[in-house]
Order: sequence, then C-alpha cells, then structure tokens
Amino acid sequence: LSFGAPIFAVLGGLALALFWQDGLPLASIALSHYQITVNPSLPALPLFTLAGLIFAGTGAAQRLGAVFVALFGGGKTGTVIAATVLCSCFTAFTGGSGVTILALGGLLLPLLQGVGYPERKGISLVTSASALGVLLAPSVPLIMYAIIARVPINTMFLAGVVPALVMVVCLLIFGGYLRHGAVRAVDKAQPAFSITALREAAWRAKWELLAPVVAIGSLGSGMATPTESAALTAIYAVLTQAWAHRELDAKKLVEALSQCTQIIGGVMLILGMALGLTNYLVDAGVPDLATEWVQGVTQNKWVFLLALNVFLFAAGALMEIYAAIVVLVPLLLPLATSYGIDPVHFGIIFLANMEMGFLCPPAGMNIYFASAVFKQPLRTVAASVAPALLAIFVGTLTISWLPLLATGLPNFLMSFTR
Repeated sequence: LSFGAPIFAVLGGLALALFWQDGLPLASIALSHYQITVNPSLPALPLFTLAGLIFAGTGAAQRLGAVFVALFGGGKTGTVIAATVLCSCFTAFTGGSGVTILALGGLLLPLLQGVGYPERKGISLVTSASALGVLLAPSVPLIMYAIIARVPINTMFLAGVVPALVMVVCLLIFGGYLRHGAVRAVDKAQPAFSITALREAAWRAKWELLAPVVAIGSLGSGMATPTESAALTAIYAVLTQAWAHRELDAKKLVEALSQCTQIIGGVMLILGMALGLTNYLVDAGVPDLATEWVQGVTQNKWVFLLALNVFLFAAGALMEIYAAIVVLVPLLLPLATSYGIDPVHFGIIFLANMEMGFLCPPAGMNIYFASAVFKQPLRTVAASVAPALLAIFVGTLTISWLPLLATGLPNFLMSFTR
C-alpha cells in the first residue's frame, strides 16, 4: 500500500498467502466473489449509484442548491447551512463523496465567496460536508453494511437519520464554520427569508425533491424490496431528467452508465478480495480471540466505545470504505455485541468513523478530489479540514455514547406500526 499498490491486490494477495500457508483451497477467493454476486440485495448498489450519477450529470445540483439557499434565507449563515445540508444529501444519493465534490464544488465555492466567506474555509466546508451523507439513505455504504451485518436495510435507513443531523450540527458548530458565517445585524444587504422565492425554487426542483420519496417511501412502506426500490429510483431519474427537464440525452446516459460500471466494478473487485480475507480470519477464530483479549483488557463498555472509535478512525484513514466494511464488520461486530451494543447502533458508529476516513490521507479520497477540483495543493486542503475532523469525531462520540440517537427512530416506528 505504501508504494501505491491497489487495495484489492493487497487484500487478495494476503488472503491467497494465508490460505496457501494453511494448505487450504485457493479457490476460496473465487467463491467469495460468488457469495457476493448471488446476494439478492446486491443490484441495489449499482441502481442507486446510477440514479445519483444521472442527477449529478444534469442541472439537478443547481436546482437543489437554489432550494436550500432559499430555505435558509441566504446570506453568510444561510448559505453555509444550505451548502452543508446539500452536500450531505447529494452524497447520500450519488454514493460517493468524491462525486459530490465534482458535481457541487464549482457551484458552491463561488456561492460561498459571493456572500463574503473565506475561500480556504469554503473549500474546507465543501470537502468535509461531502463526507457526511454516508449515514443518509440511500447511501451505498449504508446498504453495504446492512448486507454484511444481516440487518434489515430499511432499519439502517431509519437509524441513520438522527445521527446524520447530529453530525451536520457538530460540523457547523465545532468545526467553526458558523463563526465565519455569522451575520452582522447591521448588514442590510442580508437577503431575508422569502416564502415566494422558496416556493419558486421548490417548484423548479420538484422532480429532484420527490426522488427521496420514491426511493425511501417505496422501501419503507413495504411496497418494494431494496432492489425494486433502487430500480424505481433509477427509472425515475432517467424519466425526470430526460423528459421533464430535457437535460439527459443518450450521450450523458451512456456516460453515467460507464461511470457506474467503473465505480461498482471497482467496488465488487475490492469486496470479493476483502471477503476472501474475512472468511479466512473468521475460520481462524480471530473474532473470538479478539473478543477474549479486549474483554480481558477492559469490561467497561464506555472505555471500549472510546477505543473502538479511535481504532475505526485509524482504519478509515488507511482503508477504502467498502474494504473496511467487508473486512472489519465481521471481526468487530461480535466484539461489540459482547458489550451489549446493538448491531444497528454499531453500524452507525462504524459508518460515522468512516466519514472521518474520507478526510485523512492516505485513503481519504475527498482531499484528493478537492485538491483537483479547487486547484489547491494537497497539503493546503488537508490542513483546512483539520477542524472538521475534530468536529466529526465529537459527533461520533456523541452517537456512540447515546445509542438512542441511532435506535430510537427505528424502534419508535416499529412499535407504532404494531
């Protein structure tokens, strides 16, 4: 890895070496790929990704940006909040924070600078806020965790709502972004909230605003399986952008399909290799050994949660998120449950830590995308997001130590439906 080897080669090579050392069949790696491909929920990943890429390749970002700016009243504070929320929601749909930076970076940075926000702080805000959508439906990592941990996907969708809001609030407050966006009372040029402007912006973006209703509503209501919901969302994206807005032609659709194939193809290669390594570690009894060792060190649940967050933060900086999910979840989930941590709660903790990994080299892809998009040195971008890392870590600890934030909404809705 230190010499630039791709993560799939490292994971696959390690798995092959371990199987060979123990005299086990090397075909186990190929069988790991097969295990993934026959999972009935797997097609949801490329379909949701395709829908997000279609929205990213048209004018959907501009229309949604206008809605959020109108909703929060414009000005420095309103624009900062609007940019943060928009980046988070867009990442949830596109399936990758890097895609969000590419789609929204050129739109949001001039918008922030136009209301007097410092350039470096604006780059930091867009880069860090684009990492926050991992907890929001229909995020691909959220679906991936549900598949690996064998947790209902709709439960994970519900569990991520409140923690995602907590992370946004922590980023804005503890990251210091609102201090730079504070509005002076004497600033008469500050645009006031206008219901008319909001109504007009919402009408122009009505098809994009309805997309989450199609995706989450069809799944949450029980009318569709995860794969069917993803297919409906992809069809909806194609129809609305091609016919309603007339911004999606055959060339753009082919580009979106090509990008989707490359993204999911790469993810599948990583997942297959990672699952092969995971299967070896599970067969070797590593999760049981880890559980015994950690419980011998501390029986305190809160100390364990703190250590877990520190470990996952380091893992997120070193591992690609999908590889981390496949390799680490089967190892750490039994350990977490031994301390009485709910699998849904653990999943939110895990993914929240992976959000920090997007902002840390060497695996933090957000800083590489931001460096390219904003034409800034990598060191400058990495330094600018340092306050955001602290803010996200505070949010992650809050979610860890208050499990009700993750489990409250799913439990409430389950009891309500009964």
